Amino acid sequence: GLTGTNKAYDGNTTATATGTAALSGVETGDDVSLSGKPAFSFAQSTVGTGIATTTTGYALSGADAGNYTLTQPNLSADITAKTLTVSGLTGEDKEYDGTTIATTSGLATLEGVFDTDEVELIGEPVYSFETAATGEAIKITTTGFDITGKDAGNYSLLQPILSADIKGITQRKEEFNVKLYPNPAQELLRIESENAETGKVTIYTNSGNKVLEGYGTKLYVTKLPSGTYLARIESSEGALLKVIKFIKK
Repeated sequence: GLTGTNKAYDGNTTATATGTAALSGVETGDDVSLSGKPAFSFAQSTVGTGIATTTTGYALSGADAGNYTLTQPNLSADITAKTLTVSGLTGEDKEYDGTTIATTSGLATLEGVFDTDEVELIGEPVYSFETAATGEAIKITTTGFDITGKDAGNYSLLQPILSADIKGITQRKEEFNVKLYPNPAQELLRIESENAETGKVTIYTNSGNKVLEGYGTKLYVTKLPSGTYLARIESSEGALLKVIKFIKK
């Protein structure tokens, strides 16, 4: 009448069961009943399927109980991975640039790890708006985070979901007359702009993965694999000047 209950990893072997315990094998007419307070324990505390669950605490009572012995029930159940989350990040608003590239601020922090476990957050996250169009509180999806450490196998990681605004263009980018050359490029990219000093230049793949970053009017792209990339060019004050597509030979 008992069934072991699955649980999420919690670092201990405590188990539970569902159903109603019932004695089996008592001869007709004998006065024997089941008593006691059962305790259930997994054979391991780590993640697994069909893990043996032992039982203690059941006893027999009644006038004829001395004629019987009791076998404690042996059950089984699963311990599933505990879900971890990432906190501490905030999606950053941006001016419309025709791409879904998103950025964040803050420090990524892993939440939900038990104090005695060794689990760390790793990876190179990529953030993407779900649309390139202007709007408020647009969903930002994250890929690239992962977990490591000797206890990481007992956990699963939920990638953070953020949001931010894509604002309409407040100043025409043509006024800056931003140029990037040569295009296609093989070794060195040069950036020129009128009426604004060039600041950070960030190179992304078409899928939004940041692959290179530099400052000023020159950027060496020698180590980039051949393909098509997006160069996000900002002013020295951090304002977006232009996003330009270029080809790396």
